[in-house]
Amino acid sequence: MTSHLTLRAAQRPSLEMMNRPAIRFMHPGYTPPRVLLNFPRVDQTTDETFGVHFGTALVACQIVANNAFDNGYLSVDVDGYEEVDEPFDFILTKPVYYFFVCGHGGRTRFISRSPFIANNL
Repeated sequence: MTSHLTLRAAQRPSLEMMNRPAIRFMHPGYTPPRVLLNFPRVDQTTDETFGVHFGTALVACQIVANNAFDNGYLSVDVDGYEEVDEPFDFILTKPVYYFFVCGHGGRTRFISRSPFIANNL
């Protein structure tokens, strides 16, 4: 039995969606911090605010930071003290977050030899 797959062209995002400010995920190891990733606000909260799925953003940052799944986390402050402590399905709505990797002896700002910047993933 053969199955047939029908492919459709991707729909273009609405003008309203394209005009939403992206959420930036920053690399705090630079002065000033550099953009690590930008994500469009496509996920909706219960109060109809748009943001980014926490789990998606965290895993993307962990992959970019050499698969730091065990020790990478997001913070709302550049020093890494205010860790985002929310459920995986939480919707992030602040304009900026910082990604940290915990190393030996506490928080470390991971080192990237060549910053990976992905706009509007």
